[in-house]
Amino acid sequence: MSAFSVSEPFPTFHDRDGQPLDAGYLYFGTAGLPALSNQIPVFVDALLTIPVAQPVRTTNGFPQYQGAACRLFVNADDFSVAVHQSDNTLVLSSLNATVRIPLAVTTGSLTSDQVTYIEGGIGSTTRILTSKLQESVSVFDFMTVAQIADVKAGTLLLDVTAPINAAIAASDEVYFPEGAYRVSNDGTPTSGAIQVPNGLAAKTLRGAGRGNAIIHNYGQGPCITSIGNLLFYNVSLHICDLTIQGTVGSGDGIFCDFTSQSMFERIEFYQCGVSGIKIQRGAHNVLTDIWSRANVFDGAFIGQEAYFTTITGGVFESNFRHGLNVDANGGIPPGDVTITGASFRTNTTHNVNVLDGASRVRLFGCAFTTDTIFTTARHLSVDGGGSVARSCLASGCTFIGQNNSNSVVGIFGNACEDLSVESSSIDCTGSDAYAFTASALRPRVLDSAIILGATVSASTSTVVRNIVSSPSPGTAFLVGTSAGSVKIQVPNNVPLVRFENQRVWGDSNNVYTLDSTPLNVTDGWLVGPGCETFTVATLPAGAPVGTRVRCTNCFENAWGAFLTIAGPWDRFLIWNGANWTIFGVGS
Repeated sequence: MSAFSVSEPFPTFHDRDGQPLDAGYLYFGTAGLPALSNQIPVFVDALLTIPVAQPVRTTNGFPQYQGAACRLFVNADDFSVAVHQSDNTLVLSSLNATVRIPLAVTTGSLTSDQVTYIEGGIGSTTRILTSKLQESVSVFDFMTVAQIADVKAGTLLLDVTAPINAAIAASDEVYFPEGAYRVSNDGTPTSGAIQVPNGLAAKTLRGAGRGNAIIHNYGQGPCITSIGNLLFYNVSLHICDLTIQGTVGSGDGIFCDFTSQSMFERIEFYQCGVSGIKIQRGAHNVLTDIWSRANVFDGAFIGQEAYFTTITGGVFESNFRHGLNVDANGGIPPGDVTITGASFRTNTTHNVNVLDGASRVRLFGCAFTTDTIFTTARHLSVDGGGSVARSCLASGCTFIGQNNSNSVVGIFGNACEDLSVESSSIDCTGSDAYAFTASALRPRVLDSAIILGATVSASTSTVVRNIVSSPSPGTAFLVGTSAGSVKIQVPNNVPLVRFENQRVWGDSNNVYTLDSTPLNVTDGWLVGPGCETFTVATLPAGAPVGTRVRCTNCFENAWGAFLTIAGPWDRFLIWNGANWTIFGVGS
């Protein structure tokens, strides 16, 4: 049972005193002209078949027709009106109707164009409801009843690509209600199912929440594309609160080309046929709280000519190539990629890959992990490839193997300049904590870090400094496996590799073992060219070949031979099997 409000069925008119108009006169005319001299037909039925003569008389405020109250209709969108008292005194006159009730009201239908809206705040003005509603468009506004039902049920039987694109073309802000959307494209690699028009500014695609509004890409290209050109970049694009899921043979989740100053946040990319999101030829794009997993290639791909990309938070995991790939892919290298507080775990090839001349990739407070099921080759790989990679930094990060017998390298450097790792923890027991090849051109620095691993490999121009373990400085910063000591392989031409507060034993092959043997060696240094050197031939033999000893104003027991070193200078001794050679460095 339904309840309906009871209201007066007929219009009422009043005299100058506010009393119901009795024996009054009503005139209706052409809009914009005086009603008395420009009268139009007036009817007493909605079908406009029963005319009433003017002036229409009133009784007790109600219009009259053949002695009974009636309603009045005109065949016009607007009209003028004049109301006179019984003595013909003018009550009101308006060149446009002040109140219009269209025919739709009598049939139970009313369009939003016929309804006004006011926000209600101080200074707010009256607007047509249609204009207000069109400020935010739902994709449901362009779908059939059957398509909406399919989306809500999540059956994915009906393709809704066309209505979604129609909604995007119609409004700057498009909403995706909760449900599952099936989309597809024509198979062109860069032709997305959902397409942001070329040269567009300030477009927003907003879903009902990650995991609630799910777009399933059944096409062979990307799910969403934003493609501008050299003349008209797409700018200020905002895509958020969606899940984008691929199928076998589909493309990227989101593909952006010539797109700048855009934001992608709270988006889940799952099982996309290429990468979760790919950005190239654009600047100042932001990825916030992205969850990109199980994609065929990369969780995120930052490609050629992509500059000043910011990634904040998010998880990039179990992708079948890289979690994050910063790669020119044969084009002009990308640069200035800043990643803060993101998690990279168990991506099949590398958790983060910097390749092909990419530069200024900086990671702050990021976590790198793997597990016992999937093998990650390297946590962070900076490999210039065909072009040197430059100025990359990892600060305050953790690199943890947790892979038992599987092999994972913490940090790998090749064909790169100025790779720095500071205030970080590298625990890749069972493999290399870090591995820098000899092809690097300028120093790579490990500063104030904790390093745990079976082996580390340092090449030309590597500086290891201020390495301490926490919470007790002075203990070994390299911790070996249960099978033996940690070893570092250093070529002869390394300018300086320094081990502070460590016990170092070296052999003739420049392999230095950091452990507790021999007990009376307090510090180990490898000092390169340019230092003062001289040989003391009178000391007896007996130390292992390659043993280093550092003394500062001390009386040193060097395996049975006592040597006095006067300060304030440091002296470094090395045993070559026949002589102790003393290197001099100012303290």
